[in-house]
Amino acid sequence: MREGFVAAGFWATGFLVGALGIGTSQLWLVYLGYGVIGGIGLGIGYISPVSTLIKWFPDRPGLATGLAIMGFGGGALIASPLSRQLLSQYDSAYDPDVSSSVAAVPWSGCSSPSASSTSRS
Repeated sequence: MREGFVAAGFWATGFLVGALGIGTSQLWLVYLGYGVIGGIGLGIGYISPVSTLIKWFPDRPGLATGLAIMGFGGGALIASPLSRQLLSQYDSAYDPDVSSSVAAVPWSGCSSPSASSTSRS
C-alpha cells in the first residue's frame, strides 16, 4: 500500500516539474520531470501489481507477469492512435508525419495560446 503512495507522489511530482519546464521553456526540466522523476514513479507503480500477481498465482508466475505486461502495453496500443487523432483534430500545427512536431512546438515561440490564435486569423 505504501508503494502506491510513493509511486503516485513521484509520478505527480514528475508531471509538475515537467509542467514547470514547459512553462519556463527549460527543456532539461521537462526531461527531469517527465523522464526521470515521473519514470521512477511509473516504475515503482508498475512493480507493485506485478509482484502481487506473482503472489496470487504461485503456480503460474510467468503467465501472471505476462498478462500484466500485456495489459501495460495494451494501454499504449490504444492511446497511441487516439492521441494522434486528437492532436490532428485540435492542433493545427501538428503534422503526423513529423515525429518532432509535438515536441518542437513549446520551444518554437508558438507556445502561448494568444500568439497562436492571433496568427490564425
